[in-house]
Amino acid sequence: MKILLCRDLRLNGICTVSLSAEKASEWNNARFRKFERLLHSAPKDDIEYMFIIGHLFGTTLVSGDYIDSINDLIRQEPQLKVITFLTNEDSHAISSASVEAENLHVLWPSIGTTYEDEQIKVTLGEEEIRVETKAESEKFPISLKNYRVDGNGERIPSFEPCGYEDALSDSFGYMITRINEQGIRNEIRSDTIYAYRFLKTIITASETEEVIMARIRKMVSANDEATFVRLVINGTAGVGVNVDTNRISKELMQYVFYAEVIDESRIDLSRYQPENDISLTNEFVRLALNDPSLSEAERSAVIRIGWNALNSREEGK
Repeated sequence: MKILLCRDLRLNGICTVSLSAEKASEWNNARFRKFERLLHSAPKDDIEYMFIIGHLFGTTLVSGDYIDSINDLIRQEPQLKVITFLTNEDSHAISSASVEAENLHVLWPSIGTTYEDEQIKVTLGEEEIRVETKAESEKFPISLKNYRVDGNGERIPSFEPCGYEDALSDSFGYMITRINEQGIRNEIRSDTIYAYRFLKTIITASETEEVIMARIRKMVSANDEATFVRLVINGTAGVGVNVDTNRISKELMQYVFYAEVIDESRIDLSRYQPENDISLTNEFVRLALNDPSLSEAERSAVIRIGWNALNSREEGK
């Protein structure tokens, strides 16, 4: 017997990254297609049961049409028995009336806590799922606290990251549990749609904007299109060099799915001589330099914003 275990699908969910409406729709559609692919591939791998544990949906606002699409999808694989264990949030979105596919079984206290057929008995408890196989006489728990199979065994991977922090804190994919006369064996298969990359570049005061951007483009374009990139810029920028994070992010998204740029650089004022310049821009710089209330980081940020604005290069445009 083989059981496919998935955790926290968060279908129709919300990405923790601020995506545009178009990108958010594309992101959600990709997650649904991944679920579709997994569902259709399971019978080909002789998998008889699919357990969906944790969050089925990523929001409580799920339309009837969306639930119908899940029913239709599951109905296409009648030999695969899909058992989903609802969370409190999911229970607001789905009910027994929503379950139309004959091979979809929902376990939740107000609906039912036990599934049983000729091969297996599954019981939903407060802190664990108890699984009993009849032919092999195997019994094992699945923890609802740490999602480990059989006590301190393997942890079920999460389905897909919802953002950068999520990508750092968990593993992703699914688990296949094989049960036979030799016992229980778990196999974890890593599987993600989107990669998450954390990049850093260090700039120097002698570099022009063109040189800096050429290096950044090269770094980011080396990644697959289905990648979320978070780029941190460190180092020292020359006075007048415009490190416009919004503009850079937009340009980089022609190479990857999403790009976020964080500027932690400082402006090099060591060779700057504003007393030789009577322009409005340099008067602003002089005022910032002589303001004792500003820290070095604050002074650098104020000068950069003011410099860009006074040169008709509004920050963020």
